[in-house]
Order: sequence, then structure tokens, then C-alpha cells
Amino acid sequence: MRNFDANFASMKTDAGNAHGKVFRQDDMRVTIWAPARKEVDFHFGVTDRQSQ
Repeated sequence: MRNFDANFASMKTDAGNAHGKVFRQDDMRVTIWAPARKEVDFHFGVTDRQSQ
């Protein structure tokens, strides 16, 4: 997957030239950034968050 590393790194920061922060990474664990998760839940009606 060409450009994955650069695009993924960009989606982990809210710097001005980034795609917008979506993910958070702690060592090998990747989660959806809390403000992005709120938007996903709001727009898709998710109420049960089994995997936190």
C-alpha cells in the first residue's frame, strides 16, 4: 500500500498540513481519537462501545 505510512502519520496529528487527526497510537495500540469517535457515534448512531 503505497503512501500508507505517510498518510497514517498525518492522521495522527492535527498539524495544519495534515488530513485531520483521526487516530491515536500508544505503542502497538491504535484507537480512534476521542473527538473523532464522538463524531462517528453521532453520525452513525453508535451507542454501544464494546471495544475501547
